[in-house]
Amino acid sequence: MLSVKPLIIIVLVVAVLAGVAVAATGGGGSTSKHSLLITSEVARRTLTDEVTVKGKLGRHEQRKVNALTDGTVTSVHIDDGATVTAGTPMLAIDGRDAVAEEGDLPFFRALDIGSQGEDVKQLKTILRAAGLNPGLPDSLYTEQTRAALAQWQADHGYPGSAIQHDQALTVTLSQGGGYKIGPDGATGVIIKPGAQPVPRTGVHAASVGDPIVHAAGTPVLSVRALDAVAAEGGVANFEIDASEAPVSALDVTLSLWGATASRYVAPVGTITFPANTRSLKVSIPIRQDNLVQPDENLVAQIGTGTGYLNDTTTASILLVSDDVPEITVTGSQTISSGQSALVTLVADQAPTRDTSISLAVGGDATPGRDFRPIAPVVVLPAGQTTLTVTVSTVLEDAISPDKHIVVAVAAGAGGYRVGRVGSAVVTIAGQNGQAAMPTVTLRGNATHLTKGQPLTLTINLDHPTSVELPVLLAYSGTAAVGTDYLPAGRVVVPAGQSSITVPITTVLNGLVEPDHTLTVALSESSLYTVGDPSAVTTLVESTDLPKLTLIGGGDVASGGSTSFVIEADQPPAMDTSVNYQIVGTATPGKDFEAVTGTAILKAGTLSVSVSIRTIPSIVFKPTDMIVGHWPIRVGQVLVKQGQLVPATTPLMSLTDTGLTVTLHASATDRTKLKIGQKVTATLSGGVDEAEGEITKLDDTAQVDPTTKEQYYEGTVAVSDLKGADGAEVSLKVVADQRGDVLTVPIAAVKQNGAGRDVVRVIDLANKGKVREVPVTTGLSEDSYIEIRKGLTGGEVVVVEVDKKS
Repeated sequence: MLSVKPLIIIVLVVAVLAGVAVAATGGGGSTSKHSLLITSEVARRTLTDEVTVKGKLGRHEQRKVNALTDGTVTSVHIDDGATVTAGTPMLAIDGRDAVAEEGDLPFFRALDIGSQGEDVKQLKTILRAAGLNPGLPDSLYTEQTRAALAQWQADHGYPGSAIQHDQALTVTLSQGGGYKIGPDGATGVIIKPGAQPVPRTGVHAASVGDPIVHAAGTPVLSVRALDAVAAEGGVANFEIDASEAPVSALDVTLSLWGATASRYVAPVGTITFPANTRSLKVSIPIRQDNLVQPDENLVAQIGTGTGYLNDTTTASILLVSDDVPEITVTGSQTISSGQSALVTLVADQAPTRDTSISLAVGGDATPGRDFRPIAPVVVLPAGQTTLTVTVSTVLEDAISPDKHIVVAVAAGAGGYRVGRVGSAVVTIAGQNGQAAMPTVTLRGNATHLTKGQPLTLTINLDHPTSVELPVLLAYSGTAAVGTDYLPAGRVVVPAGQSSITVPITTVLNGLVEPDHTLTVALSESSLYTVGDPSAVTTLVESTDLPKLTLIGGGDVASGGSTSFVIEADQPPAMDTSVNYQIVGTATPGKDFEAVTGTAILKAGTLSVSVSIRTIPSIVFKPTDMIVGHWPIRVGQVLVKQGQLVPATTPLMSLTDTGLTVTLHASATDRTKLKIGQKVTATLSGGVDEAEGEITKLDDTAQVDPTTKEQYYEGTVAVSDLKGADGAEVSLKVVADQRGDVLTVPIAAVKQNGAGRDVVRVIDLANKGKVREVPVTTGLSEDSYIEIRKGLTGGEVVVVEVDKKS
């Protein structure tokens, strides 16, 4: 509080106020009038400018921990608000505990042999701190690093420390365009389990999440998939394995989920696991239907039961649908030259994914001359049953007969089937007229054919002539005369005929070579007018294709790589996409890296190699270790046991263990605040207070959704303040403070006629005359204000004039 001197009240019988006499005398017994002046002495004080804003007590969120790969939360070891120390398992994804470890750089990728970076260096530091030897303290992941990681994972009970079964793969070639499959179109790969480390005793630092120790004589049941995929009408085969043979039959619960329940026939009740056996094959029938639907994973897991313990791992088989939409075509119509028509493709069921539909465009109309070319492939979007194709004709002035554009659906790559009405005909109506000479046109029976097949040309006249009409033909294109085709001899249209056919022989030479184009065109003549179409361009396709076989495969240890080779008996003439598929008990993405299913056999080469990289059970995943400077408080666990978590799903939030205060300031108060200012925080409705400091201030305003007022947020670090998260706090901030400054009451500062701040000083040495003194003011507090210029101290100033009669 300020020390305030009392105001001085002076009664003046005669005074001059601003040069004007304000006291008056009365005569003849009348009552005299006088003025009452309230004054104050100019004195030095300490002034403080304080800002009080609201705040809320809480803990600052350090970061959210996200899943970086797809998986399933198999267990949760911590609760909201728990304080976690280094070495504590927090939760598990696909059976792999996420363990709190000391570090600065959050892991963001999987690591294996050959990986380099600061994250590898940090992993080595963590392994070395656990008493293991990961190799040199550098940033390269080596075999020695993986060996140390294997021991760390064994110590923490990771699934990879268990004995694995051999995993079989079968690679087969699939038929595609541009090649034939030879008799050796398949090969096999066996993935052998690698050596597994033995868990060390007494090294697990965590108190929760330790591996379960099972009582002797109680079998542990687990399930694995025998098939990678299962088709409609077939079965999905799983196998239930026992750690030891039960002495009596067991009633086992097998839980199934993931795929739509109507797609498969689930077992009714429990499954009987026979006594004295170690495994049982379970076949799940897959229903055959006519529904177009996406592929789905059928997931199996052993449920709890009597007489056995259940392994929480899961197995999955991909259910593949073989149903595709049937495509029909509508839109046959007649239009004039220059107009457009719409042809509609109709699917009996909407596809589940964008479907490419191949179109075959034929007829006697010429693309580019009679109509604008139509794309050979159109896309029917997922979920849509109709698609329109625009047929735009070109305005033609020449006399010509009716022309036809046939738009048909061609057989595709398996994403659809062609309906009974697979084409539509758009007729371009011909024009009427008479010409002095016959108009000759040329058409072909095919836009493409294989070598050895004849190209049949048709020469048409708009009207017959009375004499035979010689017609001249010209040949061009990449096809070579004599090697790829034999030209026609003299071509004559007999008198009275309006058309003839002319065969062009293509030569079958038995070589794998590129396709060639052959263009046959009408040449100009004085005997006729060349009409439209006047040329036929045909793609002469080579019938000879390279024959492919598969070699390679064999055994490979888990974590290693192998390859198979696609070999051709003749080099292809162009880059050829070769299709293959890999099926078996090994799971793509889990046991081996998923492959594309296609390989490019380059033009002129005889082979292409495809690598199969197996995934070792000992691999580092980014959620295996959650790094930080522990202890750290868990703000909230955001997932539950059994939940499927796609990549980027938040798993948990980590917060500071200490409390902070979030301040809430108006725009006016924000101008007085800055980082580093000292703060006194008091719990609302209480007496507890603590000292703090502003550590963060927003420069961008937010808008209150209710009041629509702008406000700014900031962060205040406080010492121990006993309050719960969310408690309201009053924050007192010293925005400015000035000591030993000249002050006067705020009421003493007036403005003169020029708008300048002045005070009225009483000159006691000059009969109490009052004069105005211009001043410069500064900081104010309560009823006092700083005088920076104009006064020297000790003066008496007028605060208020109270006129009384």
